[in-house]
Amino acid sequence: MSGDVIAWRRGFRGALRSFLRDVDLVMVDVNYYCELGASYQPQAPAAWPSGSLQGAGPAAANGDAGPDDPAGRMLQSSNLRLMNYHPPHIFTYVLGDNSYLGTIVLLRRRLHEDTSAATLKTMEDLRSFMTFLLSDVVARHNLARPIDRAFDNALEQIARELGLNEQDREVLAVHLCGYPVQTIATQMHIAAGTVRKVIDSIHSRAGVDSFAELFSKYFTSHLLDRDDVRRVSSAGGMPA
Repeated sequence: MSGDVIAWRRGFRGALRSFLRDVDLVMVDVNYYCELGASYQPQAPAAWPSGSLQGAGPAAANGDAGPDDPAGRMLQSSNLRLMNYHPPHIFTYVLGDNSYLGTIVLLRRRLHEDTSAATLKTMEDLRSFMTFLLSDVVARHNLARPIDRAFDNALEQIARELGLNEQDREVLAVHLCGYPVQTIATQMHIAAGTVRKVIDSIHSRAGVDSFAELFSKYFTSHLLDRDDVRRVSSAGGMPA
């Protein structure tokens, strides 16, 4: 684990899709701050376009995914034509009784038979292993590349407010780390022109003209809360 969470998530999705042969799309949400004890309350089942939703239902089907509905948020931000897929199969992982660790969503196109019972049983059989795997990447991420929780919260806020899809969110995250367009393109395996279009679109939707304006508008106020400001004033420096 190198600490590159974007590369890890992409590799994990690819490996799981290769392993589960009757799955067309894998989505993964990881709570990198699980050790803080964030709780998870599952949403009530919701209708899926052209069919009922089995198990837990993403509010994304109705366009109202909330912060406590990770599967719904992923589906909503993906810009998928949901009617082209069977109802998703959602696997939620927790540590202890209520510490939300992550969610895996499996999707199968309607032009194929739905994901088999054998595949779903395999996922259930691997539940303990998946829990270990997700908790391991959380621990390694926090050791390798500690990130201020306020920064992560601000990143999530801008993604929600601007309606960013998964690719947009990944470009934004790397963009905010200061990497040039070509580096982002190479890391994400997409064209440099695509990266430029995504960045220009984000700036336009945010009503800013530059990286500095974007950061100032959405992130500065989140990175220093009132308690932090008081600590900075009293200590004469940045908070630890």
